[in-house]
Amino acid sequence: MEAVWYIEIFRGVEGPFTKEQLKKDSRLTPDIYVWREGFEQWKKVKDVPELDDLFEDEVVIQEDQHDVALTEHLDDEIVLENQAGPPPYIYWILLVLIALSYITYSYFFGSQG
Repeated sequence: MEAVWYIEIFRGVEGPFTKEQLKKDSRLTPDIYVWREGFEQWKKVKDVPELDDLFEDEVVIQEDQHDVALTEHLDDEIVLENQAGPPPYIYWILLVLIALSYITYSYFFGSQG
């Protein structure tokens, strides 16, 4: 495979790269600009049909005990949504804060008689 792709990254140009080298480059995102001979201007990777398969092998996020779900919105922004509510330790923190508030209130205002 011939090295024909250049990337614009960190305000500099690097390359040429083969398509396989681009696929292995961890810095590459769909919004990085690429260029090759025949292009009139730089294009984002996601706008180049020849490079559509660069991100097919993305790592799948494993669901953990809190059932985090991935939701893809129309503007291609990925949002993590917590489906199970707050983690259990939050309730302990709230309980301690309530107890401390009660103790503080009792100390300052409880024995005024």
